[in-house]
Order: sequence, then C-alpha cells, then structure tokens
Amino acid sequence: MLGVDVRLEQVFLNLAQNAILAMGRVTAPKLSIATCFAESLNMETLRLESKVLVTVADNGCGIAPEHLKKIFDPFFTTREAGMGTGLGLSIVDTIVRGFDGHIEVESAVGKGACFSVYLPDCREKDE
Repeated sequence: MLGVDVRLEQVFLNLAQNAILAMGRVTAPKLSIATCFAESLNMETLRLESKVLVTVADNGCGIAPEHLKKIFDPFFTTREAGMGTGLGLSIVDTIVRGFDGHIEVESAVGKGACFSVYLPDCREKDE
C-alpha cells in the first residue's frame, strides 16, 4: 500500500513536535531525521523484508522506562493537564500500522529518544 501524504505528514510532524517539546530545557538541542532502506522481520511470515526506515531522534529529556510500554496507548500522557490529549502517539501508531508498517522506540532518561518508523518498500511491488 502506498503512503498517503497527509497521513505521513501527520506521523512525522507529530514525532518532530514531540521531540522539540522534549528538548525544551536542553542547552544544545539536536533533532535528527534520517531515511534509509532496512531489513525488518515480518512477524506474520517470519521473513526479512525490505522496509523504508525513517528515524526521528532527539537529545531531550528521554522517556522513563515505565512509560515506554504505554506511550502508544490512547490518552496516555506525561504532560501537565491541558497540555496534551495523549492521542498523538496513538494516532501515529494507528497510521503506521494502517500502512502495514510498525514503529519502535529507544530511549534513555536524560539522553533523548529515537523513534524508528518502518514502512513497506514499494519498490518491490513496482518491479
């Protein structure tokens, strides 16, 4: 399935906005967005498949280990009341899954976070 630009825009805009907010108190903020092709295990077929990988990384406050398991749950937020709905990452996850992709996150408190978005490589379907 080819990506729908408006939905993909929503995914990466949300990830970038979260990264910017996470770097609010960092003296030298750094946001990195990179793309490449990568092999990823398809959990249904248990075969490696070529994917488009987009990473969004920051050097912000990071995500506490106890929150990592919940960050994609609807209405989960660590922000103050009235500062967010807790739907952003849930929507991101739903959109990415809708494109037959998946998202992973690595983080350490005080060292930032890296979100890896894996989407199908449509080059294979075109050939």
